[in-house]
Amino acid sequence: MKKKYEPKPSEIIKDFLDYMAVCQKEYQAACSEMFAEDKKHQDFVHAIEFENNSKERSKIATQFNISRNKRRAAKDRSLALERIAKFYSDKANKPFIDKLRSMVKDQKKEEEWLESERVYKQRGSDVNDTA
Repeated sequence: MKKKYEPKPSEIIKDFLDYMAVCQKEYQAACSEMFAEDKKHQDFVHAIEFENNSKERSKIATQFNISRNKRRAAKDRSLALERIAKFYSDKANKPFIDKLRSMVKDQKKEEEWLESERVYKQRGSDVNDTA
């Protein structure tokens, strides 16, 4: 019977740290996308206001709707990641995160040693000597 793969403690902690870094990058990207869509808002409003052709106004309104939906999706993504991103980037938490990184390195060394071929080296007399 095959043994089910269990991740090592170092892998779990490293994945957690990687996840926090990814969350921070995704949060920044979502905020940038949200602000970019916000900038388009006024342009769409004015385009609708000054367009006399109703079919063209309808096309602009559809583009406006798509833009607002993109903005909403980006905002939702940013709100979902905000706490993690702010925790990760907070200077007060940097020492803790650095200690976790250091612990991962030490934990990996320990795991490698535990998985290695270990041999006992006798320190004193031969145990088999009965004399």
